[in-house]
Amino acid sequence: MKAIAYVRCASPNPDYEDAQKRKCVKYAQEHGLDIMQTYSETGIPRSLSERLLAAVAEHRAEAVIVKDAARLGRNPAEYARLTDAFRAADVKLCLADLNRAPGLGSFEARLLATIAAIEDELLEETGMLEEDACSQDDEQDLTR
Repeated sequence: MKAIAYVRCASPNPDYEDAQKRKCVKYAQEHGLDIMQTYSETGIPRSLSERLLAAVAEHRAEAVIVKDAARLGRNPAEYARLTDAFRAADVKLCLADLNRAPGLGSFEARLLATIAAIEDELLEETGMLEEDACSQDDEQDLTR
């Protein structure tokens, strides 16, 4: 099955981007997916997500692999827009951190995105939200 890997980080962090790519590649290998292209984006602009949507609409892949739901976006509306486009094109969403078979249920995926958005709101209210979406936990993955 052809797949696209999507890697995103809020601020430049080559090590974290590489770690995301490695997780996507490992997931693909474990589930018999062939990564045809990797999209990598840094920052907020999200122009790459539009190119990803175009690739999905053109049926260039049957699956999209991301490290976790937050890589697609922490805004539930944006996340829903992307996952709805995947579903309309019959493209499976694969979350490498969950290591489940291709096609994680949309309810589960949306729930994860909603939880991430609520977490951001709470952190922002308490002044604890960091500019970099790459958390310390994620950076610790690099040492494993």
